[in-house]
Amino acid sequence: MKTIAQRVTKARTKLLLEAPWFGSLSMRLKIEVCEAIPTFATDGRRILYNPAFAESLTDENLIAVLAHETLHCALLHPFREGNRIHMLANIAQDYAINIELQKANFKLPDGCIPADPQYDGMSWEAIYAKLYKNAKKITVSLGATGECLPAKDGKDGQSGSGQSSGMTAKDWEIAVESATQTCKGTGKIPAAFEEMIRNARKEVADWRAILREFVENTIPSDYSWAHPNRRYIADGLYLPGMLKENMGHIAIAVDTSGSIDSGLLSAFCTEMNSIIAEAKPEKVSVLYCDSQVHRTDVFGQDEEITMKAVGRGGTAFSPVFDAVAQWSEPPVCLIYMTDLDSSDHPVAPEYPVLWAVSECVTMEGPFGRTVKISAGW
Repeated sequence: MKTIAQRVTKARTKLLLEAPWFGSLSMRLKIEVCEAIPTFATDGRRILYNPAFAESLTDENLIAVLAHETLHCALLHPFREGNRIHMLANIAQDYAINIELQKANFKLPDGCIPADPQYDGMSWEAIYAKLYKNAKKITVSLGATGECLPAKDGKDGQSGSGQSSGMTAKDWEIAVESATQTCKGTGKIPAAFEEMIRNARKEVADWRAILREFVENTIPSDYSWAHPNRRYIADGLYLPGMLKENMGHIAIAVDTSGSIDSGLLSAFCTEMNSIIAEAKPEKVSVLYCDSQVHRTDVFGQDEEITMKAVGRGGTAFSPVFDAVAQWSEPPVCLIYMTDLDSSDHPVAPEYPVLWAVSECVTMEGPFGRTVKISAGW
């Protein structure tokens, strides 16, 4: 009778023969027993498994779970969680990849995150935003395919300790490119996975991530030794933890010249509500402006913001900044949604500004930062 370690090894060998793209990438990961986890997990360096749980799976299930954990790494999930809620990020990632694994005829075990068609073709970041908005309604938990653990390496692929800790995000990009080129000519990689890989590379500059980072960077913060960083205590490192206060007043300007369609505005509004739910600003003011500010809607803390596209005349940026200058206190940041089609030259304010424009716009904002947004999930 084969031991579970032998069965897992055999499953990876079979994955290498039957699905070489997955199999070759899985060989980059050490496989280790870990009774502290309930099922399977990966941290970008290893595949960890609970032997009792692994024993309960069929050989086909084992192959599928190994493919699942490998795909987490290929899509750089361990390196992209950021400040998101860990469990919710895992659920979003599983929704994104399990539907593609099912299409590829992998036999996922019972009890895993289901292949829900409503998330077909969506990035895990977009799924996360939708899940977060409805977090109080979520009852699903991580299932039989296990957990994707945050990698200890930073975004630049460098270990926080200054020493290599195995595969970095850059290493995975190179490995995936090599495996894809090798398997492409033999038809051993489904087109859907090629698309997922391309999209994963783009997520570094995903507009939702940039929008979230822009807002989060305006939250006042400080370090405190009284509240140590729990992430590193297990490694014997006692480091100060970051304390973040609730942020102040956020300003959002919406160009009402008719250049912003309802689909784009809806996607932008959905993401802003997700970010605001986490940042908890004191209030949010939405200014509607073309050549002048026509209306300002103010939303209190924990109040869901709504936006409405209204087509009017030409575009001028100065009226928004002039109106904000009349406030008793400046906002912590301003996000201006526009097509940038204006000859107006406003004076740059002291607070940070992010220009949110359609992906078809080629211009940059007159100052601050510019991000291209898309209504498509």
